[in-house]
Amino acid sequence: GEVMYLGTTDTFHPRAEAWPPVTAADVAYLLSASAARFCSPPLAPADIVSAWSGVRPLVAQAGKSPSDISRHDELWTGPAGVLSIAGGKLTAYRRMAERVVDHVETALGRPHAPCRTADEALIGGDAASDLSAIAGGPGAQAARAVLAEGAVTLEDYWVRRSARAWFAIDGGMSALAAAAGAMAPLLGWTAERTADEIERCRTIRLRTMTDIHGDTGQ
Repeated sequence: GEVMYLGTTDTFHPRAEAWPPVTAADVAYLLSASAARFCSPPLAPADIVSAWSGVRPLVAQAGKSPSDISRHDELWTGPAGVLSIAGGKLTAYRRMAERVVDHVETALGRPHAPCRTADEALIGGDAASDLSAIAGGPGAQAARAVLAEGAVTLEDYWVRRSARAWFAIDGGMSALAAAAGAMAPLLGWTAERTADEIERCRTIRLRTMTDIHGDTGQ
Protein backbone atom coordinates (compact mmCIF):
# COMPACT_ATOMS: atom_id res chain seq x y z
CA GLY A 1 0.00 0.00 0.00
CA GLU A 2 1.28 3.41 0.97
CA VAL A 3 3.99 2.18 3.32
CA MET A 4 7.09 0.00 3.25
CA TYR A 5 8.40 -2.10 6.13
CA LEU A 6 12.15 -1.73 6.73
CA GLY A 7 14.03 -4.01 9.08
CA THR A 8 15.56 -5.40 10.98
CA THR A 9 18.25 -4.62 13.56
CA ASP A 10 19.74 -6.89 16.21
CA THR A 11 21.13 -5.65 19.52
CA PHE A 12 21.46 -7.17 22.96
CA HIS A 13 18.75 -5.98 25.35
CA PRO A 14 19.20 -6.30 29.13
CA ARG A 15 15.61 -7.01 30.15
CA ALA A 16 12.17 -8.04 28.95
CA GLU A 17 9.86 -5.13 28.15
CA ALA A 18 6.41 -4.86 26.60
CA TRP A 19 7.53 -1.79 24.63
CA PRO A 20 11.33 -1.85 24.19
CA PRO A 21 12.49 1.48 22.71
CA VAL A 22 13.45 2.04 19.11
CA THR A 23 16.79 3.80 19.40
CA ALA A 24 18.28 6.54 17.25
CA ALA A 25 21.02 4.07 16.33
CA ASP A 26 18.42 1.60 15.04
CA VAL A 27 16.86 4.30 12.88
CA ALA A 28 20.20 5.54 11.52
CA TYR A 29 21.29 1.98 10.67
CA LEU A 30 18.11 1.18 8.71
CA LEU A 31 18.00 4.51 6.86
CA SER A 32 21.66 4.13 5.90
CA ALA A 33 21.04 0.60 4.64
CA SER A 34 18.04 1.71 2.59
CA ALA A 35 19.99 4.61 1.06
CA ALA A 36 22.70 2.18 -0.05
CA ARG A 37 20.27 -0.17 -1.75
CA PHE A 38 17.42 1.86 -3.26
CA CYS A 39 17.56 4.30 -6.15
CA SER A 40 14.92 6.61 -4.68
CA PRO A 41 15.84 9.80 -2.79
CA PRO A 42 17.24 8.90 0.64
CA LEU A 43 14.70 8.42 3.40
CA ALA A 44 14.84 10.63 6.49
CA PRO A 45 13.42 10.21 10.00
CA ALA A 46 10.52 12.47 9.01
CA ASP A 47 9.42 9.81 6.48
CA ILE A 48 8.83 7.27 9.25
CA VAL A 49 5.15 6.81 10.14
CA SER A 50 5.59 4.08 12.77
CA ALA A 51 8.22 1.89 14.38
CA TRP A 52 8.30 -1.10 16.67
CA SER A 53 10.71 -3.50 18.28
CA GLY A 54 10.56 -6.59 20.42
CA VAL A 55 12.71 -8.75 22.65
CA ARG A 56 13.47 -12.16 21.18
CA PRO A 57 14.93 -14.96 23.31
CA LEU A 58 17.77 -16.68 21.48
CA VAL A 59 20.07 -19.45 22.65
CA ALA A 60 23.28 -17.73 23.80
CA GLN A 61 26.51 -18.36 21.94
CA ALA A 62 29.60 -16.98 23.66
CA GLY A 63 31.58 -14.40 21.74
CA LYS A 64 29.02 -13.90 18.98
CA SER A 65 27.32 -10.62 18.10
CA PRO A 66 23.49 -10.44 18.13
CA SER A 67 23.36 -10.72 14.34
CA ASP A 68 25.62 -13.80 14.34
CA ILE A 69 23.69 -15.83 16.93
CA SER A 70 21.78 -18.70 15.33
CA ARG A 71 18.01 -18.36 15.05
CA HIS A 72 17.69 -22.14 15.13
CA ASP A 73 15.61 -23.60 17.92
CA GLU A 74 17.03 -26.20 20.29
CA LEU A 75 15.43 -28.93 22.39
CA TRP A 76 16.63 -30.03 25.82
CA THR A 77 15.41 -32.76 28.14
CA GLY A 78 15.99 -31.87 31.79
CA PRO A 79 16.93 -34.21 34.66
CA ALA A 80 13.26 -34.77 35.52
CA GLY A 81 12.36 -35.48 31.92
CA VAL A 82 10.90 -32.02 31.31
CA LEU A 83 11.27 -31.07 27.66
CA SER A 84 12.18 -27.45 26.86
CA ILE A 85 12.50 -25.64 23.55
CA ALA A 86 14.19 -22.27 23.10
CA GLY A 87 15.35 -19.98 20.34
CA GLY A 88 13.74 -20.11 16.94
CA LYS A 89 11.54 -17.52 15.30
CA LEU A 90 7.86 -16.66 15.57
CA THR A 91 7.34 -17.60 11.93
CA ALA A 92 8.68 -21.10 12.63
CA TYR A 93 6.56 -21.91 15.66
CA ARG A 94 4.51 -24.58 13.87
CA ARG A 95 7.64 -26.43 12.84
CA MET A 96 8.96 -26.09 16.38
CA ALA A 97 5.75 -27.52 17.80
CA GLU A 98 5.94 -30.41 15.34
CA ARG A 99 9.47 -31.23 16.51
CA VAL A 100 8.33 -31.20 20.15
CA VAL A 101 5.43 -33.55 19.47
CA ASP A 102 7.63 -35.90 17.43
CA HIS A 103 10.17 -35.92 20.26
CA VAL A 104 7.49 -36.72 22.84
CA GLU A 105 6.09 -39.54 20.71
CA THR A 106 9.56 -41.04 20.39
CA ALA A 107 10.18 -40.71 24.14
CA LEU A 108 6.88 -42.50 24.84
CA GLY A 109 7.64 -45.23 22.32
CA ARG A 110 4.70 -44.33 20.14
CA PRO A 111 4.68 -44.29 16.33
CA HIS A 112 4.69 -40.83 14.83
CA ALA A 113 1.22 -39.76 13.78
CA PRO A 114 1.13 -37.68 10.58
CA CYS A 115 1.44 -34.01 11.52
CA ARG A 116 -1.57 -31.93 10.51
CA THR A 117 -0.34 -28.47 11.45
CA ALA A 118 0.48 -27.32 7.91
CA ASP A 119 -3.16 -27.73 6.92
CA GLU A 120 -4.81 -26.42 10.09
CA ALA A 121 -6.11 -22.85 10.19
CA LEU A 122 -4.80 -20.62 12.95
CA ILE A 123 -7.15 -20.14 15.89
CA GLY A 124 -9.78 -17.77 14.55
CA GLY A 125 -8.55 -18.28 11.01
CA ASP A 126 -11.93 -19.63 9.96
CA ALA A 127 -13.30 -16.09 10.52
CA ALA A 128 -11.06 -14.53 7.84
CA SER A 129 -13.88 -14.38 5.29
CA ASP A 130 -16.14 -12.75 7.84
CA LEU A 131 -13.52 -10.15 8.70
CA SER A 132 -12.87 -9.29 5.08
CA ALA A 133 -16.57 -8.59 4.66
CA ILE A 134 -16.69 -6.05 7.50
CA ALA A 135 -17.17 -2.65 5.86
CA GLY A 136 -18.04 -0.67 8.96
CA GLY A 137 -14.54 0.66 9.60
CA PRO A 138 -12.64 0.61 12.89
CA GLY A 139 -15.77 0.54 15.06
CA ALA A 140 -17.06 -2.67 13.50
CA GLN A 141 -13.61 -4.19 13.44
CA ALA A 142 -13.01 -3.36 17.10
CA ALA A 143 -16.36 -4.84 18.09
CA ARG A 144 -15.43 -8.02 16.27
CA ALA A 145 -12.08 -8.00 18.10
CA VAL A 146 -13.93 -7.99 21.42
CA LEU A 147 -16.62 -10.51 20.52
CA ALA A 148 -14.52 -13.03 18.61
CA GLU A 149 -10.84 -12.34 19.25
CA GLY A 150 -10.50 -11.76 22.99
CA ALA A 151 -9.57 -8.06 22.88
CA VAL A 152 -9.98 -6.43 26.31
CA THR A 153 -8.14 -3.12 25.76
CA LEU A 154 -8.01 -0.58 22.96
CA GLU A 155 -4.31 -1.36 22.67
CA ASP A 156 -5.27 -4.97 21.92
CA TYR A 157 -7.27 -3.82 18.91
CA TRP A 158 -4.92 -1.05 17.79
CA VAL A 159 -1.72 -3.14 17.98
CA ARG A 160 -2.60 -6.84 18.13
CA ARG A 161 -5.92 -7.26 16.27
CA SER A 162 -5.31 -4.85 13.41
CA ALA A 163 -2.34 -3.48 11.50
CA ARG A 164 -3.33 0.16 12.07
CA ALA A 165 -0.62 0.91 14.63
CA TRP A 166 2.09 -0.05 12.15
CA PHE A 167 0.75 0.42 8.64
CA ALA A 168 -1.64 3.37 8.76
CA ILE A 169 -0.09 6.68 7.73
CA ASP A 170 -1.17 8.29 11.01
CA GLY A 171 -0.32 5.23 13.07
CA GLY A 172 -4.02 4.48 13.50
CA MET A 173 -4.67 7.60 15.59
CA SER A 174 -7.76 8.55 13.59
CA ALA A 175 -9.32 5.14 14.31
CA LEU A 176 -8.95 5.21 18.10
CA ALA A 177 -12.10 7.15 19.00
CA ALA A 178 -14.42 5.03 16.86
CA ALA A 179 -12.80 1.81 18.01
CA ALA A 180 -12.97 2.77 21.70
CA GLY A 181 -16.56 3.90 21.28
CA ALA A 182 -17.52 0.50 19.93
CA MET A 183 -15.59 -1.40 22.60
CA ALA A 184 -16.87 0.62 25.58
CA PRO A 185 -20.43 -0.78 25.82
CA LEU A 186 -19.23 -4.32 25.16
CA LEU A 187 -16.65 -4.16 27.97
CA GLY A 188 -18.53 -1.96 30.40
CA TRP A 189 -16.14 0.97 30.17
CA THR A 190 -17.05 4.30 31.74
CA ALA A 191 -16.42 7.52 29.83
CA GLU A 192 -13.30 8.01 31.94
CA ARG A 193 -12.00 4.52 31.17
CA THR A 194 -12.69 5.04 27.46
CA ALA A 195 -10.71 8.29 27.47
CA ASP A 196 -7.87 6.58 29.35
CA GLU A 197 -7.72 3.78 26.77
CA ILE A 198 -7.39 6.32 23.95
CA GLU A 199 -4.80 8.33 25.84
CA ARG A 200 -2.68 5.25 26.54
CA CYS A 201 -2.44 4.45 22.83
CA ARG A 202 -1.65 8.06 21.97
CA THR A 203 1.05 8.12 24.65
CA ILE A 204 2.68 4.97 23.29
CA ARG A 205 2.80 6.42 19.79
CA LEU A 206 3.98 9.81 21.02
CA ARG A 207 6.86 8.26 22.94
CA THR A 208 7.96 6.12 20.00
CA MET A 209 7.76 8.86 17.40
CA THR A 210 9.45 11.39 19.68
CA ASP A 211 12.35 8.97 20.09
CA ILE A 212 12.63 8.83 16.31
CA HIS A 213 12.35 12.44 15.19
CA GLY A 214 11.38 14.59 18.11
CA ASP A 215 7.83 15.53 17.13
CA THR A 216 4.43 14.32 18.28
CA GLY A 217 3.87 11.85 15.46
CA GLN A 218 0.18 12.74 15.57
